[in-house]
Amino acid sequence: MGSFKFFWTTHKWTGIVIAVLLLMSATRGFLLLIKKDFDWIQPPTAIASQGTIQDFAPIQDVVATIIAQDHPDFTSPEDIDRIDTRPGKRLHKVRSRHHYTE
Repeated sequence: MGSFKFFWTTHKWTGIVIAVLLLMSATRGFLLLIKKDFDWIQPPTAIASQGTIQDFAPIQDVVATIIAQDHPDFTSPEDIDRIDTRPGKRLHKVRSRHHYTE
C-alpha cells in the first residue's frame, strides 16, 4: 500500500506544477493577443508631426541623437541592434543589443 500512496502523491503534485505552468503560458499568450488594444500592456506608438518624406530624419542624425541621450544601453553605435524605419508613421524605432531596450 505504500507504493500506491507514493505514486498518488507524486501524480497529484506533478499535476499541480504542470497546471500552474500551463496557466502561466495561457495568461501570457492571452496578454500577447490583446496587447495592442490596451495602453497599459503596450503603450501606443508616438505620432510624429506632419511633413514630407524629405523632412524625415536621416539615420546619422538618429544615431547621434540616441548616443547624445546618455542612456546606459546606448553608449556607442555598436550598441544599436537595429533601427526600424517607418516612413508612413514618420517613426524610427531603435533597439539595443543589451536587454533589447527601445
